Amino acid sequence: MSQISPTTAMLWSILSIMYLAFMLHHMYRSDRFQCPHWPSREPANFKRVLTYGYMLSIPLLVVFSVGNAVLKYRYGYTQLPNGAIIPTPLTMWSERSKAAGRAFYTLLAIAWSLEIVSHLEEWTFWLFLLSPTVQARQWIHSPHFLSWCIGSGLAIIGMPLVAGLAGDLAHAEAYVLLAGSVGSGIITVASLQV
Repeated sequence: MSQISPTTAMLWSILSIMYLAFMLHHMYRSDRFQCPHWPSREPANFKRVLTYGYMLSIPLLVVFSVGNAVLKYRYGYTQLPNGAIIPTPLTMWSERSKAAGRAFYTLLAIAWSLEIVSHLEEWTFWLFLLSPTVQARQWIHSPHFLSWCIGSGLAIIGMPLVAGLAGDLAHAEAYVLLAGSVGSGIITVASLQV
């Protein structure tokens, strides 16, 4: 049974749209949308990976949250025989709606993995800057960069894999929320030392 109510899904939609509007406003006000441009004289660097990943994750969150809210409101609430009113259980959804819901949770998994990559980079780079041997080596050649690469690979492969391997929509919802929360929670707790 789905625990996310239609009103919660609507709030998520409103907040994600506001987040997208903030990102677009910030990109316009800071450099008139020049940050995504890749000058031909610059070599490829991981800063671009972070920029494009972050710019992709926000619209994916909007698509997920708006699509999820539409599905949740389509099915609304159900009254149980004991009089309790709950969000309509996923078992009562049509197969087409369940497939759409799984696709939306796969988008959430991809967006969340991109967010994890950004936050993991911030944490490992701060650890690199605070390490006593920072003057002796470069970021790219440090064990902190290697940790970021491994963690990013795990997030980018693991989160969509969790969504894809879930047997049904209820499990996809539960597994994506669990895996993303654990990954983000570990980074948050580990960042407390910085």
